Amino acid sequence: MKAEQPNRTEVFSRHNCLADADSEIWDCLVIGGGPAGAMAAIHAARSGMRTMVVEKQTFPRDKVCGACLNHRAFQVLRNAGLASTIDGLNGETLNRFSLRGYGASFERQLPMGLAVSRSLLDQTLLQAAEKAGAIIRTGTAAKVLPEPNRQSHYRTIALKPTGSNGTSTQISAKVVIVADGLGHPSLNATGEFKDNVNQNSYIGIGASLGCSSDIDWVPRGCITMAATEHGYGGLVRIESGYLNVAGAVSPDLLKSCGSPQATFQWLLTRAGFPMLPEIDAHWRGTPALSRAIDRVVGHRILVIGDAAGYVEPFTGEGMAWAFIGGQSVCQAASMIATDDCDLGCRTWNQQWAELVKRRQQWCRRLAWLLRHRTAARLTVSLAAAFPRITDRVVNQINAELSA
Repeated sequence: MKAEQPNRTEVFSRHNCLADADSEIWDCLVIGGGPAGAMAAIHAARSGMRTMVVEKQTFPRDKVCGACLNHRAFQVLRNAGLASTIDGLNGETLNRFSLRGYGASFERQLPMGLAVSRSLLDQTLLQAAEKAGAIIRTGTAAKVLPEPNRQSHYRTIALKPTGSNGTSTQISAKVVIVADGLGHPSLNATGEFKDNVNQNSYIGIGASLGCSSDIDWVPRGCITMAATEHGYGGLVRIESGYLNVAGAVSPDLLKSCGSPQATFQWLLTRAGFPMLPEIDAHWRGTPALSRAIDRVVGHRILVIGDAAGYVEPFTGEGMAWAFIGGQSVCQAASMIATDDCDLGCRTWNQQWAELVKRRQQWCRRLAWLLRHRTAARLTVSLAAAFPRITDRVVNQINAELSA
């Protein structure tokens, strides 16, 4: 019997009145309720820290994302005791990867993964954080305020309800974990961090499409990818038979095509796939994807997830990076919460470099290759002719966490 799915319309209400938390001092404040923030909150709450998660959106909410959890992401979830929770989402098991483009194509087996919508996944992980003891506040924007006194034992954060004329309030936290996505908007007022955006960065586009018999060329259990010199797009079946589509494309291509939907259709036809049928869908976009923050630590601040820097992923690696960062940051957060700030900062600098940044190198190389037609054509042809090449890449991306 399949586990009952979480209520997708549930609204997080526990401790949801701003006045209730006014003047309280929290051990750990997590800004951002996505996979990285939720994982950080789960581990922080389990470690005994008084933890609050602040998320500007209300749930459920969709994101531009490939909707894939690769095998390595599953390792982190199993280590966190969340495997059964994820099984209850009834997502589609992934075990294949198929790529077409540059006049060639290939298909390979993948270590087991899962395809599930971000709206369902993110809400489920926040529910797990709440079950662990964290306070969840959605529909609230957070802004970390400047801290002139580097000896302070707290950081001050301004909170304000979104979508209303509600008044802002301020709370204090011994450590702030920032996981609020590309551009880390909650940190902009501090003046402590600088975002470096790659001039040649692609932007993200995506949508969730309803069931259609006209898209039978996208099989269940397979990541189907179209690759071109101006961007790439992936299609995958998620729960209830829906189709998740997401791409990373050049801004010039989007401008010339006129819309995200037309751009994705261009990718498909350029790579040799059929066009998608006309299905009503809410297409979304993202800012520039490839970027890096100048540092991932500040005074009582630890930055994780996409806020700490992003490299275009391909088959679910982005989710693995988010989970690993959220799981690992708790050690440094505990040190800072007990006033061992220098050691906490050094610890997170080292862990992020070893566990996340180093693991992103394969995707950096693939992103470069796909932008250069001659190199990409050669790479795809070699991958089709010599399976061990792609097997090596897959094994590197899904390598054990202890490697």
